[in-house]
Formats: sequence, C-alpha cells, structure tokens
Amino acid sequence: MKIIYTHGFRSQGNSFKSVALRERFGDDNVVYPDLPTNADATEAILDKIVKENTNFPIVFVGTSLGGFWANYIAQKYDIPCVIVNPCFKPSISLKKYGENVDGYAQREVWLENNTNGNLISLFVAKNDTVLSAKEMLAAYPHTASTTILKDGGHRFDIHWNLVVDKVSEIVKFKEE
Repeated sequence: MKIIYTHGFRSQGNSFKSVALRERFGDDNVVYPDLPTNADATEAILDKIVKENTNFPIVFVGTSLGGFWANYIAQKYDIPCVIVNPCFKPSISLKKYGENVDGYAQREVWLENNTNGNLISLFVAKNDTVLSAKEMLAAYPHTASTTILKDGGHRFDIHWNLVVDKVSEIVKFKEE
C-alpha cells in the first residue's frame, strides 16, 4: 500500500500530518513530497509518484490546496482520496496571495466534468477561516463519506486522528 500525502499551500510534506500517517502505516508506506504551487510541476510530481507505485493499492490524503491535488490525481487515476478542508477553486483563492494561477482553471473544469464522488472521503471544519465550509460542501455534493465538524479550523490538527482512521478504513489496514 502507498498513502500519498499532499500538503496545503506554503506548507511542506514532512509535517505533523505526514508524521501521524507514517506512525500508523509505516515510513515505507507513506509518500509526502514537497509540492510547488505551479500546477504543471505539481501534476508532474504526483503523476510520477503514481506511475512508480502501480503495484500497490494507493490512497491520496490531502489538505487545503493538497486536497485539490489529492482529488484531481485520484480522479485521474481512479484512486480513493481523503480530502480535508479542500481548496476547490485554486485559480481564485491563490490569487489573493499573489500566486501565479496559470494551469489551475483548466484542471478545475476537468474536475467539474470528471469527478466520481465514490472516490472521495471529505472532512470539513465549519470554523475554517481560510475556506468557506458552505462552499466546500457545495463543491463536493457527492462523496463516499462526508464528515462535518464544528471545530478544527483550517489546519484540522485536533481531528487529524479521524482522518488517519478513515485512511485505515479505506486500506483495511490491521494494526498489530
């Protein structure tokens, strides 16, 4: 099995979240790349990871902008994903940070036309101050499961164990 963690904007792969995934599933089973904000470069990195791991069941786990990427790549390769407070329109939300958003709009349109909700397990914190919970839920009306929590904020740190448990459920990982 391979769990691929895609971090949020201006974050990094080696974070509390990837550490928690590695603690549960083992270092060899979790991939946690540092991703650029450039859409083409990010897609190339994630495509390469998927292609290098074709013999394993794969699950994507992503937060914020990483949630967008986890869903996009999961849809592209028919892989399950767990997305947490996902960015759903990076072409809009990244602009306010002065980021170049070239390449995001075409991927958003592709996702709108190709999303299989059965691949998605969604987690949303109602008190996210970066992305609107209402808009996130509207962007993902059909999912395999949706968990809405009143707290947790954008980072979702206090509830990360629920995400790890969902991944465990998906991969049917049995703890020793």
